[in-house]
Amino acid sequence: MDQREVTAKVPEKKDAEGNITQKALGPVTVIVPFPESLEEALGWCSEEAMLSNSFANWRVLLQSGIRNALKAGKSEDQVQEEMEKAVMGVARQGGGKVDVQAAYIAKFRSATPEEQANMLAELRENAEMAE
Repeated sequence: MDQREVTAKVPEKKDAEGNITQKALGPVTVIVPFPESLEEALGWCSEEAMLSNSFANWRVLLQSGIRNALKAGKSEDQVQEEMEKAVMGVARQGGGKVDVQAAYIAKFRSATPEEQANMLAELRENAEMAE
């Protein structure tokens, strides 16, 4: 299992007049265990815990997307249309479109070594065709 650093801080807050209402705190860095594969993660914590945390974080991202769409003046139907195309782990660009490059990278990271080799070969082949 890998060990990784995670850093966080509390930013300074000011009121409308510019007076500091909360001083900045941190940053603090901690070192925590990070599984390096899905198999290792499942040995480290339960599948239920992984899914629960995963979907809780995804829900927050979806809520952020909904808020941004509403701020952009989109209707409930437009928001629904954009959100029904959401895929966990795939970054979205403005307008609710899937970021194709991020989707391909996510697909690559989750692929087996053989699938990754095929994907790299396909990219090389397409790059040569473009020259």
